Amino acid sequence: SNLVSTAVADLDYARGGGLEFGEMVIFAARPSHGKSAVALQCLHEWTSQGMPCCMVSEEMSSLMIGKRTIQHITALNQEHWATRADYIDSDIEAYRTSHAPCFILENCRTAEKAANEVERKVKEDGIRCAVVDYAQLLQSPGRSRYEQITNTSIALRQLASRAKIVLLVLCQLNRQIENRPGK
Repeated sequence: SNLVSTAVADLDYARGGGLEFGEMVIFAARPSHGKSAVALQCLHEWTSQGMPCCMVSEEMSSLMIGKRTIQHITALNQEHWATRADYIDSDIEAYRTSHAPCFILENCRTAEKAANEVERKVKEDGIRCAVVDYAQLLQSPGRSRYEQITNTSIALRQLASRAKIVLLVLCQLNRQIENRPGK
């Protein structure tokens, strides 16, 4: 089968065994509920399978993503990083040589630019999987917020289909959902 594992067993199970190339999957949760952590886990899995990836990051800086990646790949506690840079360098080099690259695309600002940048990376670097963190931070044309979000979704869906990549799109659920009657 041509399914791509996310390394998150429940997610793979819910998706019938994994994700498909050309498919856009929306991963939504309230703020601070681990969306970015799951996305980074997926990127780790995909690069370990030899697939070059990219992340459109409108929320976290590449420095923050790098820090979270180092936390993932080294056993050394962060308080010792400054005094044990040799150890960290060794872990980073081991990781780099055993994984495909993952490119961070910052400050795209619009869905159109994000799609163009990802497609450029597909052509130049053979990107197979991409993550957008997170959709509502990308601007799109439209008179209402609903139209703007719809146009962002359409642009990203067309990107996944056209570029034949796995596209994981993170979405922030509104905190107001917690204030609904009956909650």
